Amino acid sequence: MKKEVSCRALNILFVFLKEKDIDLNEFLKDMPYSIDYFLDQNNWIDYETLLKIYEKIRKHFPEPDVFVEIGREIVNTKAFGFISIMIHLLASPRAIYKQFPYYVNSMFRCVQCEVVNNSPNKVTLGYTFKPDYEPSQAFFDIARGVIEKTSAHMGVKSATVVPVKKGPSCHFIISWNLRIPWYQRLWYQFVIRPKTHLHAIEELRKNHRMLEEKYDEVSQLNDDLKNKIKELEETQIQLIQSEKMGAIGELTSGIIHEVKSPLGVIEGYSEMLHEILENRNLYKGELREFLEGIDKGCNSISKITEHLRNFSYSKPVFVETEIEEIIENAVLLFEPKAKKASIRITKNLQSDIHSIMAEPNQLEQVLLNLLNNAKDAVSHSETPHIQLSSRLLNHHIEIEVRDNGEGIAPDIQKKIFEPFFTTKPRGTGTGLGLAICKKIIESHSGTIRANSKPSEGTSFIISLPLKQEQKGASFLRT
Repeated sequence: MKKEVSCRALNILFVFLKEKDIDLNEFLKDMPYSIDYFLDQNNWIDYETLLKIYEKIRKHFPEPDVFVEIGREIVNTKAFGFISIMIHLLASPRAIYKQFPYYVNSMFRCVQCEVVNNSPNKVTLGYTFKPDYEPSQAFFDIARGVIEKTSAHMGVKSATVVPVKKGPSCHFIISWNLRIPWYQRLWYQFVIRPKTHLHAIEELRKNHRMLEEKYDEVSQLNDDLKNKIKELEETQIQLIQSEKMGAIGELTSGIIHEVKSPLGVIEGYSEMLHEILENRNLYKGELREFLEGIDKGCNSISKITEHLRNFSYSKPVFVETEIEEIIENAVLLFEPKAKKASIRITKNLQSDIHSIMAEPNQLEQVLLNLLNNAKDAVSHSETPHIQLSSRLLNHHIEIEVRDNGEGIAPDIQKKIFEPFFTTKPRGTGTGLGLAICKKIIESHSGTIRANSKPSEGTSFIISLPLKQEQKGASFLRT
């Protein structure tokens, strides 16, 4: 494979890549030459490798004029020296352009560069790829950038560069009307241009200061937003706890009755034990029966009070939870209220349902809220009935609370989960119960929906994913 391209032609490409923070070792790792070989400007590479480099640059920088910009950077780099600047200022445009073939042909053996037309105010440079070499648009774009920037450096008036591509050749027609006098070019180069650069630098500094101020403002707004989110989370926790304590308040009268019953039994057995002890007439069988009765009453009170304590606990903790146990605990707290209202409660629970990761107290709060709503719904029913059921459906656990009450009108069903919406008389409901229920269920990656028709009752269906599919709840987690 012939080596037709000098590594000197690659130098500006590598400078451009470094300025764009591209790692040259990584960029050139799949090339047939080492990076040290590329950086030695005495070496030559084959034309196919140059095309590969052009292609990789195109993938990294899809902008259409990227190679034109690289060509302009070549002139900026080459024209940096004082002597080069003076040559551009003092020499005629024709003299400068006549030097192009020498530089191009000394670095590319596969391309022929020549001055096709040379007149006082117009020069045509031709670039032609030799036979068996595929013309490269990237090469032509770089040449165009070099010519355009060179014209700008020379200070010619109304300079135009028109590329005309024909097969393996591309001719650049460079024309101008008049060249600025040399003393004006010197004034521009050493006085006006530096002032312009200083002004641009000052503008950049000013914009940088403005960006820093805006960044500080955004950072402050971000901190304020975080604080507001934290306050909102704390408010949501307080709302849930408030609803929970409200539910406990509503259940208190029924729970007192449930506690008084075993207390009466304990009191009766205690009096009988006192009589037996006074008469010294001890019968082991009766004594054992009395003690078992006392134990049973104490266990009943302990179970109710312990569950009340757990239910009122405010810190949410997600643990492995049995759905059947959650339903039973909710019914335990609601049952005294149901008995007082002569409501029949039935349960149809699937026994082989897997456990899930959940916050038990929050799910019990949801069920208690639904049971209280169902109690209000069946208040005018001749045979009030509430049914709780659970089932496994499509890798989800469904819990249903159904009543035989009056039902919910279709226009109201759309609003029941909205905060502060309530159909209860003023002063008897906050309208937050079902909204909080929805938030709690969503925090468990689940859904809650209502099915109801007027005069046919209502059912609320909770759907929760199984433990192995649950992605984790984040709502109100502390």
